[in-house]
Amino acid sequence: MKAAQFEENYITVDGIRTHYYVGGEGIPVVFVHGLVNFLLPTHIVPRTLSRYFRVYIYDLPGFGYTPRFRGRSTILSYARHLCSFIRILGIRKPFIVGFSFGGMITMQYAITHQKTMRGMIVVSSTDTAEHFNPLFWVVMPVLCRLYKTNTFRGILKKVQHDEREIGFLWRILEPHTSISSPDGQHWLTTIKRLHWAVARDIVEEIFVHLNLRDGLKKVHIPSMFIAGEKDFIVSKRAVDKAHDVTQASEFYIMPDATHVSIFTPASLRLIVDFISRHLKE
Repeated sequence: MKAAQFEENYITVDGIRTHYYVGGEGIPVVFVHGLVNFLLPTHIVPRTLSRYFRVYIYDLPGFGYTPRFRGRSTILSYARHLCSFIRILGIRKPFIVGFSFGGMITMQYAITHQKTMRGMIVVSSTDTAEHFNPLFWVVMPVLCRLYKTNTFRGILKKVQHDEREIGFLWRILEPHTSISSPDGQHWLTTIKRLHWAVARDIVEEIFVHLNLRDGLKKVHIPSMFIAGEKDFIVSKRAVDKAHDVTQASEFYIMPDATHVSIFTPASLRLIVDFISRHLKE
């Protein structure tokens, strides 16, 4: 079965001109991207899923071609924006697939709006920062404080457009995946379009405020969690913790997968099979 052709559109959601693509036919699937992973129709995720379902991929506020929120960017504000996006487009009972930070948005949405969705698939994400790599607990708070200085913001803007510097950061975060790979090149493009103020808000949100555990205990829709065996950012243990508190959820570990290389034909087959099994629920 061939991948569908995608249409590019804009829609005003809560006062924000939101950029999105839609393609395919059948049960609706909404994909929520991560902090450095907004998608284009040529990516393996929409190309694969659109063969079986009607797929929506959109740029979160502050990413790609969608302007940022007027105030702070929080998980709750993104979940509300997702809710309005689904309502305005008339998307009925979708499955929602969330990757990394997008997985946190998806879990928050399920906590407050599970009656409006058929199920959720959370990929490389967790419900609290408790089980993140300890290195991030040291580095991220320092970076957030440094961001308040003009000098550091100037350095970030310079690094953002220096492929050599970005490549160095990539080797730290993704030691098992080459920057010249399709995943690496996609990440490179995303970094160049990243709003650092939005990134700062999200990092603070994750490391200071993120705690979805109690809410997940009340989620009872079909749910699946997927982790990468070699994920340096969100470990398989961290993903499993979110799975443990979510009722009747499924958990899978993808062998040799890192954070950004998690989407493969094998993992996407898991997603397609999961959705197909729960179509009538």
